[in-house]
Amino acid sequence: MGVLGAAPRAVAAHAAGTVLAAAAGGWTLTLSAVVADVAAGTGAETGASSGGGWTAVVARAAAQLNPLPPLRLLLADSLLWPLAATTALSDVATRGPAAIFYFYAHAKFGWDTPDVAAFLSTLGGALLVSQGLLAPAAVAAAGRHGEAPVIVAGFLLDAAYLALLGAATRGAHLYAALAVATAAWAAAPALRALTARQVPPAAQGRLQGGLAAVATLSAPAAPVVTTALYGYWAPRGVPGAPLYALAGVALVGAAVAASAVAHPRLVRR
Repeated sequence: MGVLGAAPRAVAAHAAGTVLAAAAGGWTLTLSAVVADVAAGTGAETGASSGGGWTAVVARAAAQLNPLPPLRLLLADSLLWPLAATTALSDVATRGPAAIFYFYAHAKFGWDTPDVAAFLSTLGGALLVSQGLLAPAAVAAAGRHGEAPVIVAGFLLDAAYLALLGAATRGAHLYAALAVATAAWAAAPALRALTARQVPPAAQGRLQGGLAAVATLSAPAAPVVTTALYGYWAPRGVPGAPLYALAGVALVGAAVAASAVAHPRLVRR
C-alpha cells in the first residue's frame, strides 16, 4: 500500500504543476499571435513616431489575450463549433495519461524513472511515425472521404488504447498498446487539416485564435480530472480508473466527431 497510500498528496502536488503548465501552454499559443502581430510592424514604427503607437499595441494585445471573443466566433458557427468541441475532447484524452503516468506505472508495475523514460521515448517514436507517415497515408487511402473516417476511427482506437493501458497487468502490455495508439494518433493532424479547410485564407487567423482559446480552456481539464480520479481510486486498488474515464472521453469524442463530419456544409477535399 506504500506507493498507493502516499499517492493522493503526491498526485495533488503533481496536478498543480501540470495544470499550471497546461494553462501556460494555452496562453503561449495566444501570446505567439500577439508577438507575430507586433513583429509584422503593427506598432514598432508607429511607436517611434507617435506617443500613442505602443499604447494601441498594448491595448490590442490585451484584447487578443482574452480567449472569449474568438471562442464566441467558433460557437456561433454550426459547422465550426462541433469541430472545436472535437479538438477539445482530443486534447483532454491525449493529455490525460501524462498527468498520472509515472505514478500509475510505478504503483502497478514497479517502474522507476529509467523504465518510464524508456516507454516515453518509444511513445515519442510512435507519435512521429503516426503523424508523420501514417496520417497522410490514411487520408490518401480514404479517397474522396478525406480526413473524416480517419478522425472518427482515431477516436475509437484512442478509446481502445486508453482502456488497454488501464487494464494492463504487466509492463509489456503497455508497449503492446502502443501499436493501437500509433494508429489512433493519426487523427490529430487529420482533424487540424479538416478544420482549417472550413474557412477561407482571410479567416484563418480568427479560426486559429478560436482554437487557441479552446486549448487554453481545455488543457487544464485533463490533469485536474485524471489526478483527482487517481488520487481517489488508486488507494482503493483501481489505479487504472482515470484511464477508463479518458477512454469514455474518447468515445464521446468519436460521437461528436461523427456528428461534425456529417455537417452538410463540410468541405471534405
